[in-house]
Amino acid sequence: MKPIAIFQHHPEDGPGHFLDFAQRAHVPVVLFRGDQGQPLPTSIKPFSALVSLGGPMSVNDRLDFIEYETLLMEEAIAHDIPILGHCLGGQLLARTLGAEVRALVPAGREIGWSRVAPADGALPDWVAPLAQGDVFQWHNENFSLPANARLLLQNASCPHQAFLHGPHLGLQFHIEITADKIRAWCRESGDEARQWAHLPSVQSPEAMMEALDARVAVSNRMADALYRQWALALHPGRTPCLS
Repeated sequence: MKPIAIFQHHPEDGPGHFLDFAQRAHVPVVLFRGDQGQPLPTSIKPFSALVSLGGPMSVNDRLDFIEYETLLMEEAIAHDIPILGHCLGGQLLARTLGAEVRALVPAGREIGWSRVAPADGALPDWVAPLAQGDVFQWHNENFSLPANARLLLQNASCPHQAFLHGPHLGLQFHIEITADKIRAWCRESGDEARQWAHLPSVQSPEAMMEALDARVAVSNRMADALYRQWALALHPGRTPCLS
């Protein structure tokens, strides 16, 4: 079985629950750290899929390792190798497909736990699992919808929360979140959340931490269902078996 290539962009934004899912599904992974200067693969063809994680930078910053990852995404799209993007990764996928990434209007920022809702005509198999609870957000930009993409999820603060384009899934939220990641982000970037906590779409670190373990457990269950659905593109007709 070919491994999944995972691209991490920041020390505190690792694969989180996706890595746990892959291990339980007995899917091998290779983690690449372009942010630390690690060489990235020359081709995505040796891999069964490309998973792109989040980060505090913008895709419009045109960082070298982000631009190189874009080339790998272009190759994956050309060869129908499934892509899964989380937050920054979802924005990068959208941009690679020809969409724009711009400031989140009118909300300005979306930080903390929030509910997402199915878009008109969304596919039930993809969106139904996300009705169980809140997802975790931390972003101030959003992608426009790529041509020929299907909008899956939205909410009042952010019109494009998830889209599907062939076997490629772009998410604006952090479904890979873990309690440890949230604690680290609140330590590292809690001042940003406090600065914008007057906005209805932003929670203070204290609010984010309330009932944290219970909220993360619900998020993880939703993630498992969403990841299983996406993983069907890796091996059509075969559902990943979680141990």
